[in-house]
Amino acid sequence: MTLLPRTSFLKRKPELIMLVLLGAAFFVLYSFSSFGSPTKFVSPDETANYFFTKSFAQSSSLSVSEPLDSFAPGLIRPRSVDLVEGKPYTDMVQGKLVPNSFIGLPLIYGLIAKVFSLAMVRFITPMIAIIAVIFFYLLVKQLFDNRIAFFSSLLLFLQPAFWYFSGRSMMHNVPFASCVIITVYFFIKAVRFSKLMNYIFLGIALGLAIIFRVSEAIWLLPMLLILFLVFKKRISWLKAAVSLLTLCLFLLPIGYLNNKLYGNPLAFGYSQETLDFGTIGSATTGLGLKISQALFPFGLNLGLALHNFYDYFIVIFPWYAIPFGLGLVLFFRNWLRDWLKPSESGRITRGQKTYALAFLFILIWLVLYYGSWDLKEFSDPDRIILGHSYLRYWLPVFIFSLPFCATGLSWMIDWFKTKKLKIFFGIFLACLIVALSITTVLFDPLYGLAKIRRDIAGYEKVSQEVVKLTPKNSVVITGKGDKVIFPERKVIAAFDLGNIKLRVEIKGLAKQAPIYYYCQPVEINCQELEKQAAAFLPTIKLIELSTLSDQASFYKLEFP
Repeated sequence: MTLLPRTSFLKRKPELIMLVLLGAAFFVLYSFSSFGSPTKFVSPDETANYFFTKSFAQSSSLSVSEPLDSFAPGLIRPRSVDLVEGKPYTDMVQGKLVPNSFIGLPLIYGLIAKVFSLAMVRFITPMIAIIAVIFFYLLVKQLFDNRIAFFSSLLLFLQPAFWYFSGRSMMHNVPFASCVIITVYFFIKAVRFSKLMNYIFLGIALGLAIIFRVSEAIWLLPMLLILFLVFKKRISWLKAAVSLLTLCLFLLPIGYLNNKLYGNPLAFGYSQETLDFGTIGSATTGLGLKISQALFPFGLNLGLALHNFYDYFIVIFPWYAIPFGLGLVLFFRNWLRDWLKPSESGRITRGQKTYALAFLFILIWLVLYYGSWDLKEFSDPDRIILGHSYLRYWLPVFIFSLPFCATGLSWMIDWFKTKKLKIFFGIFLACLIVALSITTVLFDPLYGLAKIRRDIAGYEKVSQEVVKLTPKNSVVITGKGDKVIFPERKVIAAFDLGNIKLRVEIKGLAKQAPIYYYCQPVEINCQELEKQAAAFLPTIKLIELSTLSDQASFYKLEFP
């Protein structure tokens, strides 16, 4: 009896093997700002996420006691952290710091840190990103040809927004977008093969996506429901019920923790600021206004949304936007040809049409939802910046646009007639995309990962200087410098020396703990601060102790 020769896995799956090998290299690139650097971060969201991740890893709690809060209610906290007062049937009492963001990341990363080590926490997001690229290849391969799937995956590795926020390891946007990729992949598998495990993994991936960013459920769940209805003849509704049960099992702990932290299972940190639940639920509020506030908590401004889309999708990354536009035109041109000449149809499959429509839904929704939010994140509002929040909010748009981008690039390469010219132009395009992405992500002068790495080292140096200048129970008024000082010292991020009520509270607090003022020249004119303090003599004294290594002035506040 002879055995048939087996084709090696390497020969059968060369693209997948190549993506795995590239994934190892990109894991290092994505972790560039974390390797060997202090646990400091350039945004308050990352600082808070790491703080609560560490808290959950060490004490299994997402709330941290702040005993001094009773002397200055609501003041002693950094940005992106809330102080929630006690409510019936919760474990919260006044003086507990809680997340001002979604609790999914600190909960999941904290659990991983419990099993392994807190030291690996900053490398979880890069690892998730690499896994997402592999799943994206498998997803696109189900709908398009292997060439488009492979090109799309390579483009995802290099996509500047995806790369950049994979390097911002304590932001929840890349884990969320990655789980959406995996959710869509298992949905396609469930439709095609109807195996129970596909439905279970679909529920798990969807649950994780919502846990990371619960606010995105407003578009993610309806989109999946519509897709289930579109493919209802190929759906096993019994298995779909198992998928729904799996989803609920994942979401129940989040509802329980939200109730413990915020007194409402449907509430979360951001919702306390962006949504007025009292207004939305009021009987006197018009139905249209209720729906509008629920669907568009930041308002609805079509002109602003289109302007932001132009700046933060087209202008910022033209080496992706141009092929995307070309690929989208080619796709709908072929679709139109199929419609006009049914006898010659076959250029566009049903799965590809569904993908395109789902993508347009995601694009329109996220651009309107977040693009209507007038975010000012830089001193020059007209300057397009790499670190802007629109980029992370629109990650699903960037990601699911890539098959069209790959289609455009493929057409550009195939435009040449000879094989040599195709190879030469393909190499040229690859080098151009790699060079532009590396230059943008690593070396952007304001927000590049190399700049972030330098900033983190500087923050650590200043933090250690403050620790040496102050006793452990100190409170430091910081402004936006809270990310530098916290959590080594308690901080007050928002404080106006001219506010009488705040001065009275700070004077009472000063009897319990020494008060200091960290004055960054880029944020506050320190000379004006000194003049302002002098106007309140003798009730308050501002004594300069030192000029720190970042040129900030460091003062002690005294109340004679």
